[in-house]
Amino acid sequence: MEKDAATILAELRQDHRNMALMLNILERQSNRIYEGNEPDYELLHDIMHYMTVYPDTVHHPKEDCIYAELKAARPDLSTGFERITMDHRHIAELSVKGC
Repeated sequence: MEKDAATILAELRQDHRNMALMLNILERQSNRIYEGNEPDYELLHDIMHYMTVYPDTVHHPKEDCIYAELKAARPDLSTGFERITMDHRHIAELSVKGC
């Protein structure tokens, strides 16, 4: 079953909230290191796995699909979207290389 644009946009918004939450937790855990405390290494591993796999395999393809549909329907509103798609490819390459 194909999803409508509103559903995909809602999923993308939730993805952004989830990624922000993951980054906040990552920051708190990394601050523990600077404070001389042990971070939760398993949690750090899980967050890094999520942040390097999920966006490239699920989130960015959804965004790219939305951008392509918008560009086809309203090219006048899609200026600059090519840059986002290129950024997504670059992020994926960095994920594979490990920065």
